[in-house]
Amino acid sequence: MNRWTWILLSASLAVCASTPSEAGLGGSLSAKALKKEVKKVIKKSKSTLAELRKSGLTPPKLGKHKGPRRFAGELIPPFKLKIGLKLDSADLAAAAARAQRYLAREAAASPELRKAIESRRAKLKKAKATFEIGVTSVSGKPIASITGMSGQPSAKDAKAARERREKTPPAERTNLVRSNYRARLAPPDGMLDAPDDRRNADDKAVVMADPNHIVKPTTVQGKSSASYPSSGFPSVDSAAFSWRDRIDPPRDQGSCGSCWAFATLSAVETSEALLNGRKVNLSEQSLVNCAARPDVDGCDGNSPRAGFVYLADNGIPLETAAPYKAAASTCSSANKGTYKISDWNYAASDPTNPTVAELKRAIANHGGVLATVFVDDDIQNYSGGVFNGKGSGRPNHGVALLGWDDTKQAWHLRNSWGPDWGEDGYMWIAYGSNSVGLAAMWGDAVKQPQPASAVMFEDRYISLRNSSSVPLVAHLYAQRKDASKKWKWSPGEPGSKTKPLDVKLKAGQTVDVKMSGSYLTAKGLRIWAETSDSKSHWDQYKDRELGMTSYAASKRERYTFVFGQPDQPAVTPDELLGEAHELRVDGKTQEAYKHFNDYVERFPGQDAIAEAKFWSGEELYQLDRYTDAVRAEYDIISSVDSSDPYFGFAVYYYGLSHAALGNCGQAKRALEVVQYGELAIPESWTLAAKDYIKTLNNDKGAICSNWD
Repeated sequence: MNRWTWILLSASLAVCASTPSEAGLGGSLSAKALKKEVKKVIKKSKSTLAELRKSGLTPPKLGKHKGPRRFAGELIPPFKLKIGLKLDSADLAAAAARAQRYLAREAAASPELRKAIESRRAKLKKAKATFEIGVTSVSGKPIASITGMSGQPSAKDAKAARERREKTPPAERTNLVRSNYRARLAPPDGMLDAPDDRRNADDKAVVMADPNHIVKPTTVQGKSSASYPSSGFPSVDSAAFSWRDRIDPPRDQGSCGSCWAFATLSAVETSEALLNGRKVNLSEQSLVNCAARPDVDGCDGNSPRAGFVYLADNGIPLETAAPYKAAASTCSSANKGTYKISDWNYAASDPTNPTVAELKRAIANHGGVLATVFVDDDIQNYSGGVFNGKGSGRPNHGVALLGWDDTKQAWHLRNSWGPDWGEDGYMWIAYGSNSVGLAAMWGDAVKQPQPASAVMFEDRYISLRNSSSVPLVAHLYAQRKDASKKWKWSPGEPGSKTKPLDVKLKAGQTVDVKMSGSYLTAKGLRIWAETSDSKSHWDQYKDRELGMTSYAASKRERYTFVFGQPDQPAVTPDELLGEAHELRVDGKTQEAYKHFNDYVERFPGQDAIAEAKFWSGEELYQLDRYTDAVRAEYDIISSVDSSDPYFGFAVYYYGLSHAALGNCGQAKRALEVVQYGELAIPESWTLAAKDYIKTLNNDKGAICSNWD
């Protein structure tokens, strides 16, 4: 007799012994004492289940499973390939056209400016600079008139911002990694479509890919041939990446020190595109008019955080409602609108000394970031290439960092000097050059209500199980969709003259019900049964509907109705879940998997359904059934809210299962959701994900067979 049977029996005996008649006959325990014993038994059963739930709920040790090595060669991760973007003939022609435009501007410039450019160009060539200079849209202008960043973050500011962030529950924090998990975790085409002899052939699983968020790395070409990486693979470890293809071309701040406003809105506009799928052009003029310091002209510069502080409490309109004038004016109703931010913070723990890793993480997690840079003559006249200047000075200009390229060892910088500066208004600037990245900050747009992330089902496949010791005949009417997609009872209305569907069940037999040649799916049942001699009946749902709650999932689930022994109480959800956990702890993996799966089919509306689904998938992983584990964990991912701990646990095992199959691109995307998604799971899981990512990054074919 196992622990759970004993607990159930003890509880039953205690309840029976506490009846008034027996208590009055001088039983060994008084009614009050017996009631106390019952409470102890119930408490023990609950605490035992709680202990079993915790047992083994830790990330597995690294290296338990290794993927198949399918070839003898070395497989290098795509983010380690030091291959620059190759230009085709069209790119080269466009590059020549851009060079011609700069030559034309230089020819039209003043003799003094041309001479200065030529002199500096000769010095840069001698110094082996990796960038070019020319006459740009801002050449010859006073640097103070085209910049406008003042002040640097204090340690107190940074600490306050971190504390504010930490007070926000993880589920309420905006995070692109978590927000875009659907696209990141979408399995390869056809992987969910496993043959299943318990399902109708035309019932396909649904992949929750997000059309607005791709995961295939590609390159994009700008108008002037400036090739740049796409936003296709938003990973901290991507060799080359940029959000540039998600927002409009850079604008021109003119002779107004409003770079702080343009840099702020570059970050917010990126966030709007990524969180809400809408490309917007917000009003910098509204920030210049309304977010400036008291009694200070908005064109005379501002601190890096000023725009974010204002947007956290106030909304601004689109550019069309309050067009940019390159001059400050009074804050008016025209500068008010609905676009705000939900949160902002510094990208680095020490904003005055950010690391490359911290900046990459902020860009991948939040979109473009505002950052500062020291502008000197070389940046002012930059026309292309990778800027590797060594100018030193107090950062004086606000820009946006949208991406990076490790091949170039450079950030992809978006400026506010229009398209006739740099490469279409953008710049490649070497990590750390001219103090770039100081005071980097992100600002999250207010996330708008989104449609449900998973397909909603109203019906389930129907199975019947005879857990009694005698054969029986079950009868049922099912509420199902007809040819016109309307819900109707079949074979007819309950209580009508139409005969119900009869299903014969041997003792201990489970039958997947068929109707009209197909497996039966229904959202409601009228069901009853009796033995052939009519001595025993199961009539609980003969005259009332057994309804099924709608649910979110990647595929249609199954409901198993169980006919138990007529003279014994039915098994409870906690009892079945406890048995499953006990089998798991005892190492009986196959039996545990069946019990967890049985729980899912028998008690679909229970609070512990995510728990049972997770352990079902985890047991498949332990059984080395990795493809089945991917399908099982993805079903949790598609049906459970990301604030549920079991969502995070499932994503972790989803990554491990893909790694065991050799699908390292899929595995890494999943593990990054665990590491960076701020999920409701213990820190040990995020650290384990970080270690596993490191292992995959260093793999040379022992685990990985592809990086797709």
